[in-house]
Amino acid sequence: LTEAYKLVSLELQRNFIKKVPRAISKLGNLTILNLQCNELERLPHSFGLLKNLQLLDLSSNKFIFYPNVINECTNLLQIDLSYNKIYNIPQSINQLTKLAKINLSHNKLTEIQSLAEMKNLRTLNVRYNRITSIKTVAPNLQNLFLTENRISNFEDKLPKLRTLELQENPITSISFKGFYPLNMTSLILSKAQLSSIPGD
Repeated sequence: LTEAYKLVSLELQRNFIKKVPRAISKLGNLTILNLQCNELERLPHSFGLLKNLQLLDLSSNKFIFYPNVINECTNLLQIDLSYNKIYNIPQSINQLTKLAKINLSHNKLTEIQSLAEMKNLRTLNVRYNRITSIKTVAPNLQNLFLTENRISNFEDKLPKLRTLELQENPITSISFKGFYPLNMTSLILSKAQLSSIPGD
């Protein structure tokens, strides 16, 4: 398979793959790679040579550690790492300056740190994790999905935010310090622990 140099799209979802071969780096034209529902725990260093990769689906695998090597695939536009057991996102993710959408739902994340370098990030899905703290300061983030986490205070500065989903968190306060979400069209705060309407 790795001799098929002209491959642009490779769909391998719903198999029993435990290892990606180092020779995958030969597929330099690959733009779409779907490895959803396999048994992967890591990726080879050579994976970072897939410089044309734009869409990557690694959901429903067995990753405990975020696969750092994907941060070398700097043309990525979308990543799906949902339904793994990842508990930490490294700051090196900021290398993915073209990334528009990332799905990290159903993992074991406890915090999201700065994503300030990710200028093109529009959608961040981190539903169903264990997040207590989130301060992305992502300049162009429009859609933030945080359902079923452990956030009690929300203070992220997101001037372009349109959709904020915070239901089923122990939210007691929400603050829009330093910016006002003029573009916001949807705010979901059901099943929280608010005692007053935000902004009162």
